[in-house]
Amino acid sequence: MRKEAQSKIDERDKEIIRLRGIIVKIMALANIEAVNLSDSKLTLTINPNIASGLNKGFEYKAPIISNNSEGGKLSGAWLRMLQAVKMFHPVPVSVEKISFWSDTGINKSTFKNGLSFLKSKGYIQKSDGNVVLTDEGDRAAGNVEAMPKDFNRMVEIWLNRLGPSWAEMFKVVLGAYPSDVHESSISELSGIERNKSTFKNGMSRLRTLNLIYETVKGRYRVCEEFMN
Repeated sequence: MRKEAQSKIDERDKEIIRLRGIIVKIMALANIEAVNLSDSKLTLTINPNIASGLNKGFEYKAPIISNNSEGGKLSGAWLRMLQAVKMFHPVPVSVEKISFWSDTGINKSTFKNGLSFLKSKGYIQKSDGNVVLTDEGDRAAGNVEAMPKDFNRMVEIWLNRLGPSWAEMFKVVLGAYPSDVHESSISELSGIERNKSTFKNGMSRLRTLNLIYETVKGRYRVCEEFMN
C-alpha cells in the first residue's frame, strides 16, 4: 500500500514538472511576470499591461492525491491512461493506443505499473490481448470526450494527434483505400524521404497503432478496423 501511495505522489510530481516545462516555453510570448509552483498548485501572474482587467493570476490546481490508496484520486499518467481507454469505449483498446493517447512511454515503468494498478482496482480488464473499461473505471475516468462515430471527424482527430509529418503519411494510405500503396509513393506524396528517421518511425508507429498494415512487402493499406 505504501508503494502504491508513493507511486501516486511520484506521478503528481511528474505532472507538475511537465507543466513547468510547458510554462517555461510560453513565458516569453505571454509576458508572465511570476510563477509560483508548489506541491498543490501552479499560479501565474500576468503583466497587468497585457492582461488588463484581471485582478488575479491564472491558477492551475494539481490533482489531489491522498496517501491512502483506497481514498486517493487518479492523476497524471495513470489518469490519462484510463481516459484513453474510455475514449474508445466500448471498443477494446490496444496497449499501444493507450500509450500513444496518454503520452506515456509503453516501455516505461510508469506505464507498466499504471496498467497493473488500474487492473488491480477493477478499472480495466484484459480481453484478447486488449484492454476494456469496467463500470468502475468509467466512473473513475471522469468526463472524457468519446472518439466520434462520424468518420470525417474521427479522421480529423487522429490526424491532429499524429502531427504534421505522420499525418501526411497516413493521408496517402487513407486516400488509396481500398487499394494498397507502395512505401515509395507514401514517401513521394507525403514529401518525407524514405531514408529519414521521421519516415521510418512514422511507418512503424502507424502499424503499431493498427492504422495501416503491410499487404505484401513494401505495400500498405488502411486497417479495416479503422474504416469500420
